[in-house]
Amino acid sequence: MTTDRELVERAVVVVAGRVTSVEPAPGNDRIATDYLVEVDRLIRGFVPGSTIVVRLPGGVRADDIGMRVLGLPELRDGDRWLLFLSAPKAGVFGVVDYALGAFREVTLGGARLAIRDLGGAQDFALPGDTHRAERLRSHLPRDFERFVDWLTDLDSTPDYFITSPRLLAAASAFRVARSGNNACGGAGGNPLRWPRFDENGAVGFNVHVDGQKGVPGGGFDEIQQALQA
Repeated sequence: MTTDRELVERAVVVVAGRVTSVEPAPGNDRIATDYLVEVDRLIRGFVPGSTIVVRLPGGVRADDIGMRVLGLPELRDGDRWLLFLSAPKAGVFGVVDYALGAFREVTLGGARLAIRDLGGAQDFALPGDTHRAERLRSHLPRDFERFVDWLTDLDSTPDYFITSPRLLAAASAFRVARSGNNACGGAGGNPLRWPRFDENGAVGFNVHVDGQKGVPGGGFDEIQQALQA
């Protein structure tokens, strides 16, 4: 696992901003997705304007040929992100180390956090590594403002990691099931996740008007009990 300081060293630009549009990257030589990001705060480096284009591999081309890259963050329209960006090519920025250079900005329990979705990954560091302590806590969410303050002054103490059990529970990946061998592109037992819960959002369920045959009352009461649980 890379450290935050290593991310800074690899990035030419660090910005905080909001995704305003998502489009397939032009051309058919490779499959990629372009995200238009409205920059709210330029934290490090230089950008040529108030909006930039960030490109990640994967997505669906105009000819409906698609590619999915497992583990990459999904920069949805309207989401807010803290991004570590690599040098632009033809005016288009990339994300440093893909998923590792993208932190989603969320508000949980009144706290403003920067969260990186590492899925089921486990932190690992070799014995004797001088950055071992930081690598082993790199999965933790960060206090957004304290993180930004440190990014602007790397000589300050990195005291932005969130260790509150309540906030950790709220910020953890919400997994409700594991995929089968033929589900989700053959993910084969990987945890499934609903990011809507990160923002205190809702997930809708539909049940057939006739209910479940063979279950008293059609199973509607059981559905309600499960949702309450």
